[in-house]
Amino acid sequence: MLSLAKAFGRLHIQAQGKRCLSSAVTQAVRQTQKNHLEQTRSRREWTAADTEKLEDAVQMHGLAYSYIAKRYFPERAVVTIYSRCKMLFDQSVTRGPWENDESEALRKLTEGKPADQIQWDTIQAQLPRPRTLTDIRMRWFHSVNPRFNRGRWSDEEKAKFTSILSTPMLQHGNWQQVSALMGTRSPRQCLERFRWQVAPTVKGKFTKEEDLAILGAVREFGDADFLKIKTAINSPRSSRHLSHHYRYKLDPAYDRSEWNDEEVKSVYNAYQRLKSMQKVREELNSLRHPKDLWNHYRMEVMRRERLRRKQLGIVTPRRGRRKVEQVEQE
Repeated sequence: MLSLAKAFGRLHIQAQGKRCLSSAVTQAVRQTQKNHLEQTRSRREWTAADTEKLEDAVQMHGLAYSYIAKRYFPERAVVTIYSRCKMLFDQSVTRGPWENDESEALRKLTEGKPADQIQWDTIQAQLPRPRTLTDIRMRWFHSVNPRFNRGRWSDEEKAKFTSILSTPMLQHGNWQQVSALMGTRSPRQCLERFRWQVAPTVKGKFTKEEDLAILGAVREFGDADFLKIKTAINSPRSSRHLSHHYRYKLDPAYDRSEWNDEEVKSVYNAYQRLKSMQKVREELNSLRHPKDLWNHYRMEVMRRERLRRKQLGIVTPRRGRRKVEQVEQE
């Protein structure tokens, strides 16, 4: 009788243990999902005052990236300071979006080669324009690497992605791990899909009431931390979505008047000389948003290419032309 009671006690403990384990797994899933939602960081654009402060810091301390980040820009990562310094002070390399001929050259030079056998130094010397090794590797990894699919996600990929996000042991914000489990999508693709397609946030056109709420919050808190603004106005949209909307649509610091042909040509010609849109903006004393400048530069590049092909009698099929435009946008 005593042994039977002991056996029953052991079974009772095991059952309780299973219920606790099930509860722990459920909590882990919820915490993982919560971590994914909270991992979105506030984006901070470089203002003219920030750039001036960075230039003064470099002049005083040299290229001491860690020290400058810690003392002058505690809210920014060291790699952000490094990248900004390279863009501002390194005149030997090309910055900004890749041209089609650069991407095609990179694809041909790496075609059929495993990642661990690619000679990046050799490829760097053979590209049409000088680029940093980091820029070349990143471009290959995100835009050329044959391991990853591009374009629309298949139904199978969507289902697999949803399943991976609910994995209890998935580390907080580890998109490298998510990518490895997916197998067909890069960490950046996984992060972008989560932020824009999976996270339960409102999408679509902003209302007038939302615009007024954002402008009011910016007046009160400034435009450096949109995570704080999201909380202040109790918005269901992501902080990144709010930041983008403000930068591109609401920020009164930028000129959004209609473009004319002369302005487009001046931007095109200046970029051909300077190879830096930031320097173009400074030289032209333009109040246009950098993304606006890039968009119109790209359209002018495409317009000139169409004109050149027309003069040579080259006919581009309509489907092919759309494909070229998609590559340009990437």
